[in-house]
Order: sequence, then C-alpha cells, then structure tokens
Amino acid sequence: MTQGANGLAIHKGDWYTLPRPFRNCHGKRADKMKVRQRKFVGILLVLAVLAGYAVIAASLGDLLVGGAPSIVQIIYYAVAGLLWVIPAGLVIRWMQRPDEGDDD
Repeated sequence: MTQGANGLAIHKGDWYTLPRPFRNCHGKRADKMKVRQRKFVGILLVLAVLAGYAVIAASLGDLLVGGAPSIVQIIYYAVAGLLWVIPAGLVIRWMQRPDEGDDD
C-alpha cells in the first residue's frame, strides 16, 4: 500500500482509488456542484441566514437603541434591514455561476 499525493492510501486498479483532484468518468472535477444543486443549497442558506439575521438584528436593536429617540431607532432599523442584502447577493452570485465547461 502506498500513500498518494492527497494523503489517501491507494492501490493501482482498486475500486477505492481516488485520483487528485477528484474527477468523474468524463475527466471533469467531481467535487463541483451543478447550477441546480447550488440553487437548492443557496436558497436554504439564504433562508437560514435571513432568519438568524432578523433575530440577531432585532435583539441588538432592542439592546442598543431600545431607549433612544425615534429617529435613531428608524435609522438603525433601516440600515439593519438592508444589510442582509450584501451576503444574500454574494450567495445569489454563487448560485448563478455557470457550470464549468458550459459555453452558454
């Protein structure tokens, strides 16, 4: 038994041999997600992050500006209400990235 470059024990011709980088039978990287899979994971990620962010932003708002004048509260909640767009936009950009090898 020998140790491959990826640290895994390999035997030439054995069924458990994993080449590096991991490739499928067509020679393409097998560890990359397709657009459809990225969209599914991305939607779940955005929903989970948005729910957690809403709870955290509301809790911080209550602690930080709970007794402040109304204008300070309005500014805080307006800014906090828009900040989730930045990470959501990054996830959406990742979701929409074309598959490797797609020319369209």
